[in-house]
Amino acid sequence: MMRNLFVFSIVVLMASAAAVAGEEFLSYGSDGYKHTSAGWPGAPIPPQLIDLNYDDSMMPSGSAAFGWGECGVMDYNTQGPLWVPTFLRKWVDLPAGATNIQITVAGPGVHVSGTPYDLGIRRLYVNGISVTEGTIGYEALGACDNILEYTINVPDNTINEGANLITIWIQPWNQPWRFDMRVEAEEGGEPTIEELTNTILELDLPEGIENSLTSKLDAALASTEEGKTNTAVNQLNAFKNQVEAQSGKKISPKDAEALLASADAIIEAIESGA
Repeated sequence: MMRNLFVFSIVVLMASAAAVAGEEFLSYGSDGYKHTSAGWPGAPIPPQLIDLNYDDSMMPSGSAAFGWGECGVMDYNTQGPLWVPTFLRKWVDLPAGATNIQITVAGPGVHVSGTPYDLGIRRLYVNGISVTEGTIGYEALGACDNILEYTINVPDNTINEGANLITIWIQPWNQPWRFDMRVEAEEGGEPTIEELTNTILELDLPEGIENSLTSKLDAALASTEEGKTNTAVNQLNAFKNQVEAQSGKKISPKDAEALLASADAIIEAIESGA
């Protein structure tokens, strides 16, 4: 049996490729993973597993690491399958304004050439959005304790305040494999009106709606600079009303939720400092 082993790691960064000395929001060996397997090699991921609204309460729960076989000190807590794909769902809570999110996924497996299937992580999804392009494949390193890191950038709009769903689709083979994951992030400060304006501009909304929303924010900013806190709050509430009216129309429900949460935080900051 071929025993050349590898460890693959994906570090998912929102803003920077540099290492982040942030707070850990998910550690290696955590429990609460939902998991299931397909019935044949190469089977695609069931679409409901990347759906945030899917009720996975009937799925088995397990603790990381997942895997099969032996790899020195890198043993596992929950046994997974051979040959057939395994799918994992894990919810992770992140605070409002979190930045530099890192998702590090680690797990050795054996490189097998000449197979008809892509071996490794076929896809990694954050809140239903694929943040990988193609399979992150197996590499032969020759020792269990070797670690590779692979870094990709995740768009800011894939991250929610509060609960975030990470879904992983793995295609193992008939050799030892292992999977574990940790999540780190830097906690951001309170949102500002300027940041909210920039968020509106990044959404590429129709010009009329964009101008209407940003003009309300510009007026609220001017009011705060003049010390007119009540006026500023009223202008921000007018902004919220327009966002709510466009939710599910020109503004996606997810983007609308994020805009409303930022506006509420700004209003709270203004009122507490009044």
